Amino acid sequence: MANAARTPIVLLGLWLVSSLVFAAVSMDQRLDALATGHDRAARNIFQNVSQRVGQHDAHLTSLSALANSTTPPPVDVMAQVVHNVQRFYPRIISVDLVSLGSANPSVILSTAKPGDVVPGNAVIIRDAALASTGNPVMRLIDGRPGVYLLVKRSPNSDAARYGLALSIHAGRLLNIEQTAQRDRSITLSLPDGRPILSSPAPAVAGFMGWRPPILRFEQTLASQSQPLNLRIERRPAVLELLSLPSVLWFAALLAAALFGTNIFIKQRAITRDAERRARLGEHEARIAHASRINSLGEIASGIAHELNQPLTAILSQSQAGVHLLNGEPINRDALQGVLGSTIQQSKRAGQILMRLRSWVKNDGAIAKGLNVNEVVEGICELIRADFKQRAIDLDLELHDAPPAVDADPVQIEQVVFNLVRNAADAVDAAGNGARRVRIKTAISDANAVIQITDSGAGIPPETLGRLFEPFHTTKEDGMGLGLSLSESIAERFGGSINITNADGGGAQATLTLPLSDPLSDPVTDPVTDNEPAREAS
Repeated sequence: MANAARTPIVLLGLWLVSSLVFAAVSMDQRLDALATGHDRAARNIFQNVSQRVGQHDAHLTSLSALANSTTPPPVDVMAQVVHNVQRFYPRIISVDLVSLGSANPSVILSTAKPGDVVPGNAVIIRDAALASTGNPVMRLIDGRPGVYLLVKRSPNSDAARYGLALSIHAGRLLNIEQTAQRDRSITLSLPDGRPILSSPAPAVAGFMGWRPPILRFEQTLASQSQPLNLRIERRPAVLELLSLPSVLWFAALLAAALFGTNIFIKQRAITRDAERRARLGEHEARIAHASRINSLGEIASGIAHELNQPLTAILSQSQAGVHLLNGEPINRDALQGVLGSTIQQSKRAGQILMRLRSWVKNDGAIAKGLNVNEVVEGICELIRADFKQRAIDLDLELHDAPPAVDADPVQIEQVVFNLVRNAADAVDAAGNGARRVRIKTAISDANAVIQITDSGAGIPPETLGRLFEPFHTTKEDGMGLGLSLSESIAERFGGSINITNADGGGAQATLTLPLSDPLSDPVTDPVTDNEPAREAS
């Protein structure tokens, strides 16, 4: 039953662990799905941005060709073309054409709005164009966050006369209004790592110190002129990963299944315990019965001696009666005395035989108001001859008011016999010295008490705590079942057995049984004055 008591705790732990595992697996699967979706969306953004930066090269090439078509460049025509380009490509916020021939470059064409003009912009364009070796050069402009210059020398040779620049708004390049989300951050940076545009990462609350991992996409644009690095990050929220409805459904279904399992295990444990108790009871009854049968061998010589005395007396009295009958005149008073003594000895022999029959019989009947004193006296009759042969004194101290209990007389006799026999064996093992066993009956509170005290050497401390363990014995020929069975019998009738070392030396065994209900009908002792007479006759 101890295992059955631990079962709810085990099942509760299993429910908790299984629910957490299910939640973790669900979150992992959800995280994989979000990572796949994030990668797909980021790649779409990457492809769109790659296409857009490729268009910048085409615009630079066409405007460069137009600038070199005449000398001086057709500014009006170029302004019209630039106006159309900016209308369809609003990320190009200005187009600048500067001369490269002087220390102070002059601005030939600029579509920048008055508020967007940055001092020194012409110098930056000229220096970038002179540094170009063929591919356009990217430059950042102080005071213009989120904007970068794409500068091309025109014509694209060492004899270049102009510097042509596109001012590109990175936010519009990324179409940041559509691509940015509350849980997503986008960073666009130059090849050297300097950021052009960086949207702040959103704050995502964690759970008990744990925060979901960051989903990251990072790749360089496939453009020779603008190999910009694009990084898109997203940190999912905990509740986005955790599907509470599915976890709660799983936890509820698992709890119902485990609850049913717990009920099944309890019922099965109760059934098994009942079957075990039934088998144990049958086994104990068989062992107790076999023990009584085996005990007859130990007291056979004493029984023969005990029966021989009344039978010898009967024979002698019968012979005396015959002698009186042959005499003249017949002494009627003497003959009556002889016959009375014969009857008394016959009853004594019948009582001994009835005790033996009651000892061997195994009917398991519970007697109401069983006289404890008579049980003890019956055991004393069985063992008295054996005690004489072993030179052990038997002291009997019976309570004046015979205690009465509700129990099986044969099983209680078995317990008392086992305790008395153990006391006798302890006296024999002690060797010389006082050889005495005392049996006392008493009433304590609402219990009948049978106390057996011996004059042996006592019980070692290491053995005292293991007396009632099955198959534990200190006797060479013992099985270690006597005290275990005796304890089971006592507990079956609501009693107990306690064995301790006596204060004056030796051991003391105390059998305690609840007193019978005073309103119960008393039971007559199985050995009566009439039954032995019928048995003897």
